[in-house]
This record gives sequence, structure tokens and C-alpha cells, in this order.
Amino acid sequence: MGEKLQQAETNRINAELGCIKEIANLRARHDHELRKSEAKRLDSIRQVDISAVNTAAVEVRNAITALAKTNSDTAETLRTTVTTTADRLAASTRDSFDGLSNRIAALELAAAQGIGKQAVADPAMERLTAVVEALAKAQQTSAGERRGVSGVWVFALGAFGLVQTLLAIGVGAYAVLK
Repeated sequence: MGEKLQQAETNRINAELGCIKEIANLRARHDHELRKSEAKRLDSIRQVDISAVNTAAVEVRNAITALAKTNSDTAETLRTTVTTTADRLAASTRDSFDGLSNRIAALELAAAQGIGKQAVADPAMERLTAVVEALAKAQQTSAGERRGVSGVWVFALGAFGLVQTLLAIGVGAYAVLK
């Protein structure tokens, strides 16, 4: 009976070893499946991150293009405004000096013809005073326009600085996301 008992004990130990081996095999297969599943999960997360970076890069490029166009449009508007203001000022000055030249010519003609001092001086002085007042008003108006143009330049420089700042932020964000 001792041998039967020993044989039974050996069979039981062998059966337990078989069960332990089966459990180890199941655990190994399960671990392999878990690693495979985790690798797929990480790959999909990486794909989402890559997609987000690509989307951000496209958005930054679009923003840069829009800002460049805005900057170009603003520069063209400023150029047109300065040209228009200069043309208006030149025309106004030319008209004022033409009128003044005509009046001076009339005075010279009257003085040369020997018309009395009283007849020439009083109406001419009134006209000359009116012309001088008109010139003073024109200078005040043109000074205001120059200040306005100066303000436009300040705005343009501020807009340019904003564009540069946004570009730097976009480049930095792109570098961080990459």
C-alpha cells in the first residue's frame, strides 16, 4: 500500500504541476494580449497627437497668411491716405498762392498806373487780410491732417508689432507641439 500511496501522491503532484503550467501559460498569453492592446492604445493616442499638431500648424499658417494680407492692406491704405493728403495740400497751397499772386499783380498794376494811394490801398488791404486769414486757416487744417496721418502711422506700427508677436507665439506653439 505504501507504493500505491506514493504513486497516488506522485500523480497528484504531477496533476498540480500540469495545472500550474497551464495557469502560467494562460498568464503569459494574457500578458502578451495586454501588451499588444496597450501598444495599440498608445499608437492611437500618438495618431491623435500628430493630427492635432498638423491641425494647429495649418491654423497657424492660415493666421499668418491672414495677418500678412491685413498688414499689406493696411500699408496700401496708409500709402493712399498720405498721397491723397499730400495732393490736397499741394492743390490748396497752389490755389492760395495763385490768388495771392493775382492780387499782388493787380496792386502792382494799380501802383504803376498811378491810381491814388487811397483808392488802391484800402480795398487791397482788405483782400490781403482775407487771403492771410484763409492761409492761416489752411495751415491749421493741414496741421490737423498731419497729426491724423501721424496717428495712422502709430496704429500701423502697433499692428505690425501685434503681427510679429502673434507670429512668435505661433512659432513657439508649433515648436512645443512638435
